[in-house]
Amino acid sequence: MEGIYQRHMALTQADPPVDLIVWSETSVYLPIDVAKSEIAAVAQDAPIIVGYQSSRAEGLYFNTLGIISPQGELQAEYHKSRLVPFGEYLPLAWVAGWFGLQRAGFSSGDGPSTLKIDGIGQIQPLICYEGIFPQFVGRSAVRPDLLILITNDAWFGAGQGPAQHFAQARARAIELGLPMVRVANRGVSTVIDPRGGYGARLQGEDTGFVDVPLPARLPTPFFATYPWAATIFMALWLCVAAFWRRTGHKC
Repeated sequence: MEGIYQRHMALTQADPPVDLIVWSETSVYLPIDVAKSEIAAVAQDAPIIVGYQSSRAEGLYFNTLGIISPQGELQAEYHKSRLVPFGEYLPLAWVAGWFGLQRAGFSSGDGPSTLKIDGIGQIQPLICYEGIFPQFVGRSAVRPDLLILITNDAWFGAGQGPAQHFAQARARAIELGLPMVRVANRGVSTVIDPRGGYGARLQGEDTGFVDVPLPARLPTPFFATYPWAATIFMALWLCVAAFWRRTGHKC
């Protein structure tokens, strides 16, 4: 954990000054109040987004994304809302308790929200697989200027999981006409433009940083305004196609 943290610190300090720096999920293993000042010190006057675990006095634990200001203050936090069953919480834990199975899990945050970063605009923070849900991404009260997704894709292993997870992130950017900064542990780290395109990237066992301009968002697409219309249209089209084939026609 210390090695991962120090690697992020070194890569941050190596980059020329930029407008925003993003680290990956759970990149900070120290309590954020302990680490925030030294993280800000290497960020060269840029706000920096980091991932870590946090807790509250009442015994709640969260998978958290935080924004650290250039002055070393914790400007804002977002707690992951869509938790991974069995990975981050145990479904029907009260039933499992009858059989003596006990497992502490993470608590859920308050759902889709936006956070403001000076000079960048409104961002929607996303942690890990929250980015696969069309009914969650972009569904905050304020339309964001930028999607920020931090994730740990290492648990997928060497299969197609990281590539599939990345493809779903591209789909969310296209649906909403929004750029996305995606930073992953052993996954694809890049900036996705509102049409799903991307350039320089890190993936797999790559170690380094990507320094690219942030694309502007597009006008609100039809899907972002009427998210269920496409689903209804596709269902109707499949019904018509199935009926057409049953009657001997081709489509």
